[in-house]
Amino acid sequence: MKKAILQLCLSIAFTVSMAIVGAAQGSSYEAADQKRTALSYNAEAVKQMNQGKHDAAVELLRRAIRLRPDLAIAYYNLGTAHYFLNQFADAITALQQAIDLNATYSEAYNQLGVVFTTEAKYNKAIAAFERSIAQNPYNSTTHYNLGCTYIRVENYKAAALALERALQLEPSHVEALMNLGFAHSRLKRYAEAIKEIGQAVRLKPQDLDAQFFLGTLFVMMKDRKSAFAQYQLVKSMNPELGQKLFDEIHHHKLVIVTRQ
Repeated sequence: MKKAILQLCLSIAFTVSMAIVGAAQGSSYEAADQKRTALSYNAEAVKQMNQGKHDAAVELLRRAIRLRPDLAIAYYNLGTAHYFLNQFADAITALQQAIDLNATYSEAYNQLGVVFTTEAKYNKAIAAFERSIAQNPYNSTTHYNLGCTYIRVENYKAAALALERALQLEPSHVEALMNLGFAHSRLKRYAEAIKEIGQAVRLKPQDLDAQFFLGTLFVMMKDRKSAFAQYQLVKSMNPELGQKLFDEIHHHKLVIVTRQ
């Protein structure tokens, strides 16, 4: 169940609007023209990434950087492309270069944290997410990522705080509700977990993991009526998973029924 619940958000905050904002600047026409061309390469690279063509994006971004080595957004997108290609060392190098050029680049810190998490370097990931939040405390994705990473290191109190902040910023974030419910369940705060997972299933009723988890929480609370009702629902969605929930109910001796 833990594996099913823990879904680290890997959303990447690159967009075409970020890539092309700002007019070209420079002390000469040549410098301005180089920046325009570099931004054009960068914007095209974002389009390629949106189509899943990350190798093509890498080549375009390298062209942009050759023209303008000071273009932080190009290094950020290059790091993102390398990440999707599972080239994590190259991703870290590019993202660090983006940060060296712009020390307040919150998106780059966030993405660096995602890479570190993928490599199971959790302490480095937490530090990167916290740096991102220091620059921009209003990005729900970064708080979510931080919370999920704290779950990975079993620091459930810190995870709950980060996920609660993510939900303050984005109340309908189903994955944040799921992970917050999981963190609270590990802290034996079952009533709070039920409230959060209940909200998750209201927002996403076809989420089988959420429905099953809600059933197990009713079992932990020894709420036999709710647990059995949840078993019937889960069984209608997936008989095999419904049987697993029934076995949990039976194991805890909450109901004595003949399985149908």
